[in-house]
Amino acid sequence: MHVYEVSARSDAVFAERERIASILCDTVIRQIYAAGLQLQSMAESVDDDTRHGIGRVIGDLDMAIHDLRCSIFPAAVPGPVPVPVIVPVLRPLLRPVLV
Repeated sequence: MHVYEVSARSDAVFAERERIASILCDTVIRQIYAAGLQLQSMAESVDDDTRHGIGRVIGDLDMAIHDLRCSIFPAAVPGPVPVPVIVPVLRPLLRPVLV
């Protein structure tokens, strides 16, 4: 196999991994965001202590969204996301699909 073919194949694999990471990130973030919205609507009809607890959970969900985005698309890394960053995040998400 020619060096250019190896490089092109490697680039294609990397691009596919990045595409999958993006799709999974969007899907999971939407689910977490939807859960937060549901909690916000529930918070309107409960007592103050419960509302405060719901607010903490919503804050945790916001942090989970932030952490997920940073794990898959770290801002500190210019250019494409390196595979070692993506794999630990994707492994648990892909396990049901790959089995």
